[in-house]
Parts: sequence; structure tokens; C-alpha cells
Amino acid sequence: MVRVSCSIAVIAMIKIKNLSKSFFTPQKIHVLDDISLSVKDGEFVTIFGPNGCGKTTMLYILAGVEKPTGGHVLINGRRVEDSRAGFIFQNYNDTLLPWRTVQGNIEFALEARGMAKAERKKISEDLLSKFGLHDFRDKYPYNLSGGMKQMAAIIRTLAYDPEFFLMDEPFGSLDYINRLKMGEEIQRIWMETGKTVIFVSHDIDEAIFLADRVVVLSNRPAKIKEIVKVGLPRPRKFDMLNSSKFISTRKKVLKIFKSETYEID
Repeated sequence: MVRVSCSIAVIAMIKIKNLSKSFFTPQKIHVLDDISLSVKDGEFVTIFGPNGCGKTTMLYILAGVEKPTGGHVLINGRRVEDSRAGFIFQNYNDTLLPWRTVQGNIEFALEARGMAKAERKKISEDLLSKFGLHDFRDKYPYNLSGGMKQMAAIIRTLAYDPEFFLMDEPFGSLDYINRLKMGEEIQRIWMETGKTVIFVSHDIDEAIFLADRVVVLSNRPAKIKEIVKVGLPRPRKFDMLNSSKFISTRKKVLKIFKSETYEID
């Protein structure tokens, strides 16, 4: 089985300091402006903000795909390039290999690490059983529902055993009911693995339901407007959306979000 580490770090697991990012295309587009944020080991943080404000760009910097224009990021005190992030994208069709079965897709991540075939098979079957896809291990992605495809993509990332997860609106292409189901599933996976998660969402209820803290960003160039601590008990169920505590937290986040005029892009 994949090794799980739930130890408490002395320093922040993820430390973002004075992060800025601009693109030159050829005009200068200033996307992120002086963002500082510390995320504890095992914490679930959601990033909530308007379209086009730089949420995905921030994840790309944390994954080492993009370089910041200013500031820096440390993962467990090390450079981003020396860490191992697990990235879950919005469109699972861009990540699952259509010519491989579900099990083959999961083992692909392990092949990249040079793992022996027998060990790959054991880890993939353990994960498939644990997260409810074992009966579909020989199916191809086109045989699966949207929710099952996204779960397969998540399991494949788990098999890679990343230090932390970056999730970019991973339920954005699912219908409402499947979004609710996947929200509960991702919470369960997070609680079982103890992994640190930074989750981008444009859905206010989803952002609050999943998070320990919600980071509310301004319009581009994005600054942190406020960080809201979510005090709901865990595990969470979606009937909590009607609770007075959830509603009061939602009003607070929405007030912060609406406190300036946003451009539509």
C-alpha cells in the first residue's frame, strides 16, 4: 500500500512569500501581486476568487510549471523544483490515457518511477479496492461516467504518492449531484491520507464545505483580500449547507468577495 505520512511539520508545509507574476504577450499582464500564504502540513485550503484573477497561475507556480516574477515558494523548506506535487486538473479527459484501462492508467504513474510490475499491480489494486473502482479496473476511460473518470485520475495521482495535492476546479465538468458526491469523496480521501491540499474553486459552497480555510482573492492582479477560517466539524455532510454556521460563513465569504467591482472576462 502507498506509504502515508501524517506527521505534523514544525515549519509550514507550503510557504508562499511576496509572490508576484506577470506575463508579457507582448503587453504586460500583471496577474498575481505580492501574495503571502503559509499552509500547514495536512491542511485543506481552498482558493476562491473571480474568473481570470490568477488562481490557476498560482497552482502552476506551486507545481513548478511556471516561474514567479517576484517572491518565492518553499515546500517543506525546499525549492518547488525539489518537491513532488500531485496535480488534479478540471478536465480528466486531458489526463487519462484513452488506450489504457483504469488499472493501466493508475500503474502509469508507478511505471514512471521505475517500480517493478508486481509492486505496481499490488499498489494499483489496493487503491482501486479502497476507493471503489476495483470492479472497473479492466474498463477503458470511455466506459466510465464523469465522476468515475475523475476518481480514476485522483487515484492515479495518489499512486504517485505526492507530497501535496493541487486541485484546479476538479469537479467543474461534473453535474450538480456528482459534484456533491465527489466533494464528499475528496474529503474522505484527504482525511484518510493526511495530505496537504490546495483546491481552486469558483463555487462558494464547495469552497467552504471542503476547506479548513478559504483564501479569497481580489480581481486581477490578485491580492489576498482575506482568509476565512471554516469552523465546521468533520467529517462534513452536505446537509450542513443548511446549518446556521455554514450560512453565516457563506455570508462572510460572499461579503468579502463582493466588496469591490469585478471585471467580467
